[in-house]
Amino acid sequence: MNTIVTLPGTKTENIVLSASASKLSTEHDHLEEIRQSTINLTPDKRKEYVSTITIPYPKFTQAIDLMESYYHQSGHKDPGGVCIYGDSGMGKSYIVTHFMMKHESIVSDEKTTIPILYLKLNAAMAPSDLLKALLTILGNPFTQNKSNTELTEDLTEGIKQREVKVIVFDEANAFGEGTGNSRPAFIGNALKRVHDDTGVPQIYLGVDKDLKRFFSLAQQLEERITSIHELTPFEYDNNFIGFLKAFDCALPMLNQANLAENYSKKIHTATNGNLRKIRRLLAYAVLYAASDNAPALTDKYFTQAYLHVFGTGENPFAD
Repeated sequence: MNTIVTLPGTKTENIVLSASASKLSTEHDHLEEIRQSTINLTPDKRKEYVSTITIPYPKFTQAIDLMESYYHQSGHKDPGGVCIYGDSGMGKSYIVTHFMMKHESIVSDEKTTIPILYLKLNAAMAPSDLLKALLTILGNPFTQNKSNTELTEDLTEGIKQREVKVIVFDEANAFGEGTGNSRPAFIGNALKRVHDDTGVPQIYLGVDKDLKRFFSLAQQLEERITSIHELTPFEYDNNFIGFLKAFDCALPMLNQANLAENYSKKIHTATNGNLRKIRRLLAYAVLYAASDNAPALTDKYFTQAYLHVFGTGENPFAD
């Protein structure tokens, strides 16, 4: 279960974390209750819990709002699409997981509805394998001897039957990997046809370089991408300070560590503002502190966590 920490006095769709919005522990009784319920878990479970905490921050909120806007214009003529890109660890999967939680599939004896058709690509795929993977998710049978054109037609029909609102490709940079041009071009043409025939927006998340290569070889599909959102590391500013204050309130420790006041510069130095690295550093600091039955995170546990996450190098938490 993900814990979503929102700021007091703000709407979910308009959250801006800042140093002035830091009184979460006193203004959100439910947050304190959740935190108290976690402090008696085993050290390993407390570490795992840290990875489930979701703290909305500006780039997160902007991306979610963008995805939601396309979700709700599904079915319109020329619905467009979104490209969300950023380097590894910038929060792409973090964002799409939260988005999918809001629109879960509904399975019943009478009908199966799949509002988000989601596919994570682990490597470059042949066009037929891509189409078959999407059909499998939809629960549509296919025969091995069908042509790619026939598979595309089946996919279009399956999307309509399952009332898909948006198609999400995670790690979509795999579409542009490799040296050949024909595979990305065919995939682009197939997905363009699906876009035009269904009116369902498509969202692509991935690394900038390979996504650009893919769209350069699938220019007609690129014309249907109407919004681009870049995920970048945290700068050392009020948004970062606010993010740490919110995270401090949610950590499964008896006492807060005053992360923003005591550790913000060190955490930023250690992680360069990379979201994944921040979360891993905090998770392992909690693990070491909980193993010692310590009430709060201290330099000792951050030093140990840094060594585990980053290995050798200049440890900003060391004495």
